[in-house]
Amino acid sequence: MPRLVVVRHAQSEWNAEGRWQGRADPPLSPAGEEQARLAGAALADAIAAGDAPGPITAVWSSDLRRARDTAALLGSAAGWRGPLREVRDLREHDVGEWSGLTHGEIEQRWPGLIEEWGAGRLAATPGGEPRTAFDRRVRQGLLTVVAAAHTGDPGPGLHVVVTHGGVLRAVARWLGHPERALSQLEGFLLCAAAPSSEPLLEGPVALLQGWGEPAPRPPR
Repeated sequence: MPRLVVVRHAQSEWNAEGRWQGRADPPLSPAGEEQARLAGAALADAIAAGDAPGPITAVWSSDLRRARDTAALLGSAAGWRGPLREVRDLREHDVGEWSGLTHGEIEQRWPGLIEEWGAGRLAATPGGEPRTAFDRRVRQGLLTVVAAAHTGDPGPGLHVVVTHGGVLRAVARWLGHPERALSQLEGFLLCAAAPSSEPLLEGPVALLQGWGEPAPRPPR
């Protein structure tokens, strides 16, 4: 059955500055560009060693350039020479008035709301996209990839999907798995069991740490 490697994009300039992004479109930082290349090389090594399913059949991304550029650099480093396919529905959660602000700036203007948002008790950030609407479009976006993996365009194989942290949280909610913050180039390996049904989560992926179980995250 087709497999999907779905991972978060590499470090953007706003990631480096600690700013919330949402639908804003900052570029990758120089460190992020290097992360994407290293991730592509790691994926190629894992496929060659038989540790990851392969070869690559298609590379996908959201339409935001931090994901798009990560996918292009990663794919090239992994030896992929085909086109990059974009899925608008896999773009990050629109966080409204929080976009461009740091954690401290948000906490100062909206005390306590970040905690409420993280706990799932806030329906939407101020001026942002409702969580329920976001979850619906993420499902639709991922099912677009799943459907393509079951046809001749591009067909079965390994599909690499570069998206966003919020999208990966929505995927976890959809598939009934615990949510957690993911670092750059972390995500999931999914099995696309059928063209119109939810995929199966086979395990974690951490391309900057080697294929497989992510390293424990330090306490914040």
